This record gives sequence, structure tokens and C-alpha cells, in this order.
Amino acid sequence: VMQQRTIARGGALVTAGQPADELLLVLKGTASVVLPQPGGAELRIAGVRHGATIGEMGFLDGSIRSASVIADEETIVLVLTRAEFDAIERDDPQL
Repeated sequence: VMQQRTIARGGALVTAGQPADELLLVLKGTASVVLPQPGGAELRIAGVRHGATIGEMGFLDGSIRSASVIADEETIVLVLTRAEFDAIERDDPQL
């Protein structure tokens, strides 16, 4: 049920302050986790690469994104949407 998405270098995988309605799994590429700072600057706090999940905490607890994740290079991810997750939970709750 996950869809593949390609994000160009410099593109946002997720954006701080937005609803956490997708969970992402990095298949290829690298990205930086950044926090917005006063004046429009960003503080890099971590990096992600192949095999990392992005946005799982907000996705599971229904909160908004606390950080942005920006592609350092072309990055390919698999995306699980809230609607797809809800359908799995409804149709196969033991999973």
C-alpha cells in the first residue's frame, strides 16, 4: 500500500508545522533533519539515509511535524498515508 516518491535535492520530505499525515521510509539517498530558527535560518540536528523512517512519532500520535527533513541529494522514499494506515488497522487489526 506504500507509494514510491522521488524528492529532488533541496526538496522537503516533510515540513515543520505541517500535519504528520504520512510516514516515510528512505529507500535511497540522504537527507538532513532541520529545525527552523528565528530569522528564517535552519539548524541541522541529524541526518537520515537508506533504511530510516521519517515522521513516525507524529504519524502515530497525531501531532504536527516538529522538524523539516530536506533532501541532500535525490532521495527515494516509500510513503504510507494516514488513510492507508487506517484501512490496514480496520481490515487487519492484529497486524
